[in-house]
Amino acid sequence: MTTIIYIYIFILLSMIVFNVFCVYIRKINDCNIIKKQKKIQLLIDKKNINRLGRKLKHTSYLIAFSYCEFKNDIKLTNLFDRLLNTYNKKSIIEKTYFVYVLSKFPEIYDNNNQIINFLINNSYSNSLYLSENCLKALYKISNPIYIIKAFKKMNYKNCKHHYKLLSDGLLTYQGDKNKLCSLLLDNYKNFNSNYRLAIINYFNRIDIDLTKELFNILLNEKDKEVKIALIRYFRNHKYDFAKKELIKLTKDDFEYAVASIQSLKYYDGIDVIKTLKNSLTNSNWYIRNRAAEVLVFKLPKNEVIELLKIDDKYAKDAITYQLGMSDNNA
Repeated sequence: MTTIIYIYIFILLSMIVFNVFCVYIRKINDCNIIKKQKKIQLLIDKKNINRLGRKLKHTSYLIAFSYCEFKNDIKLTNLFDRLLNTYNKKSIIEKTYFVYVLSKFPEIYDNNNQIINFLINNSYSNSLYLSENCLKALYKISNPIYIIKAFKKMNYKNCKHHYKLLSDGLLTYQGDKNKLCSLLLDNYKNFNSNYRLAIINYFNRIDIDLTKELFNILLNEKDKEVKIALIRYFRNHKYDFAKKELIKLTKDDFEYAVASIQSLKYYDGIDVIKTLKNSLTNSNWYIRNRAAEVLVFKLPKNEVIELLKIDDKYAKDAITYQLGMSDNNA
């Protein structure tokens, strides 16, 4: 027992020593960065680009550079042009950080083909961090054609980039969004399902009316996950021509049916109510409950109570449950 206590004490002391050592090393590194930052700032103030370029070939000085202040009259384009080849040969981590620093100065590479090609060619890297940093840099420039070129390269190389990261990234683009949407639609068929899903999710979160174009895509889309995203698009962007297709889809695969019923929540008409009532007696639990939820939302309470006379035990259960949920949220 005593031996166990001594081992425990030794482990605790080792952890304390290790933590103290880590804090000490961090402080030394911080001091080194501050010293290097002062040197770099001095070169920036003197506009000594040649010497600055030589220093920034070392990653530690690049880190210090990222904390410096810049005047509008300093020319950084040539500086980053020189650094491209250096950092293109370095490790993934160093290259990733270089792109992060580069992305802070979109004005210097907005029309610089050399830098843009570097970003596009690294956008399909096996490293998620490098790929994402390259895309973030491209989202900051004015011409959306480079975003499309990067997506096409990534798609061709079968780059495994999560669709949520792609759609969230597109939302940060501050240029001509109408032009971006037009380019995404023009190239939609050239992308695999992951990129199509990202594009539809992006369209769903912006205020540009694309209902006509996306309705035509909905009619022809074969991938289940992308089609469900399209159905959800018409929940947030009401389009009368889509109503008939949504009603039709309530009789299709149960996942299409559930998504379509939820979208019909925002469409009016006797045909909508009839479809929802028919869905109450569906054998699938999810379809019944979503239909009951939408009916409770759309109909006056006395009409919902009338539905309890239906000769279906499971439909009654669904309506009762949704009525209870509605009363609790009131």
